[in-house]
Amino acid sequence: MVASTDLKLAQIIFVVGPTATGKSDLAISLAQYFNAEIINADSIQFYNQIEIGTAKPSQEMMAQARHHLIAFVEPPATLSAGDFVRAAEKLLSERLAAGVRNFILVGGSGFYIQALEKGMVPAPQISEQIREQVRLQFETQGSASLWNSIHEIDPEYAAKISKTDSYRVQRALEILLSSPISISQAQRDFENQKSNLKKNFKIRKIALDLDRGELRKRVTLRAEQMLAAGWLEEVKYLRSRGWGDWAPLKSVGYFEIGEFLDRKISQWELKEKIITSTMQLAKKQRTWFKRDQENHWIVGAKYSPTEFYELAMKHLLKAPELD
Repeated sequence: MVASTDLKLAQIIFVVGPTATGKSDLAISLAQYFNAEIINADSIQFYNQIEIGTAKPSQEMMAQARHHLIAFVEPPATLSAGDFVRAAEKLLSERLAAGVRNFILVGGSGFYIQALEKGMVPAPQISEQIREQVRLQFETQGSASLWNSIHEIDPEYAAKISKTDSYRVQRALEILLSSPISISQAQRDFENQKSNLKKNFKIRKIALDLDRGELRKRVTLRAEQMLAAGWLEEVKYLRSRGWGDWAPLKSVGYFEIGEFLDRKISQWELKEKIITSTMQLAKKQRTWFKRDQENHWIVGAKYSPTEFYELAMKHLLKAPELD
């Protein structure tokens, strides 16, 4: 990351919150006002050929403000949070060098956003011996046995994960057996470190939300529109290319369509499952972003894009809040 005293005026405005709340529209309006460029932080929108179910900004929307990190990963490659941080930091350095001073970071992928803002907890090197040890314990004694081992070493972290979450318990035990400190201590050290992003940018944060009834209406309408636009055919095509196990096809909506194509659910069930899964995702996103006390929440019953923009600008320009 480029760092120098002449970057004091550079700023990033985060636009975050649950899915389907209007983040993209707000980001474009803010980008136009602040002469800013938009950086995508929706982990599914990173992927090319994953189109209909991602709610990517349309060509018309992208023509209104410069967008970055959209559809830049080709199948069957995947993009980890660490890959995203490296791509975003490289982009920011290049755009700063080109004279850009204002950026809008927009998306609902909280872990990726946190990784860019605060860095990532360093993971220890896991030896093949430890991987094999954990694998054998899992196969012979089950996930609960691994959780018990975690609880003996790091009860604080064990309380945060489910005994039945086999992937997380295996990964956690591998880390604990490979590290001189507990996961909980590593996370505390991580949270106390000084943000690299904050050294170079003024960061301000807007979080959008809608009441659950209005959000469900939007989610339902969007699901119907995506299905009518050929979402099923898109997934069929991607699977025909041998990409059925590609990471974005496991995301909300794409996963349910895969279930339908595999005849695990009926066509009648498909739309309802997509809506339910999307609402569950929104709840998880809301919970994640609520943890960040720096987020300025704008929550409405039925706000339009214009109303969200006006309320966001009142906050960003330090005008008095509405009653």
